[in-house]
Amino acid sequence: MVKPDFNTLPEEHRHILRLAQQRHDIEVILLAELVGGRTGAVLYLASVSSAESAQVEHFILKLDRVHEKARMDEIKRHRLAWSQAPVDFACQHMAELTHEVKKGEQIAIFYTIAGQSLHRFRPLASYERQSQLETILSSSNYYLLEWWNATRTIEQAVHPQSLLDRWLGYRLKPEGRLC
Repeated sequence: MVKPDFNTLPEEHRHILRLAQQRHDIEVILLAELVGGRTGAVLYLASVSSAESAQVEHFILKLDRVHEKARMDEIKRHRLAWSQAPVDFACQHMAELTHEVKKGEQIAIFYTIAGQSLHRFRPLASYERQSQLETILSSSNYYLLEWWNATRTIEQAVHPQSLLDRWLGYRLKPEGRLC
């Protein structure tokens, strides 16, 4: 794995990264590019040192564009998910957003590493065997339904199509496809 070179990044990424370092008084060293996602964002494993605490931590750094058609940007969605999750679930299973910078269309987000390590984790797209995907997805369903939604109840019967539209309406294209 080749260590990313800051100077080879596109200027827009270098600019937002410099801005993040200035605003949060941190130094960022890119350790490795993380590949396998499909959103168009660029992800890195980054070493971040704080001038205030002299402590070095590892984070996931996401460099992306703000999508103008989205009702909420990723920072707001993450904070909303964190606030709605049961506290135990959030602490055990969700990455924490530690620093963020948004300037124009550019965004830089630093996340803690869920589980504190990337040694046992990789992107879902890297799993090819059907049995692996079934295990991962069934476990995810269990945790989301049994832990996250443990206290949720259905207050009123709603047609499944209406429910999906309420949950995913911002992702549905008029021709019925997900975007």
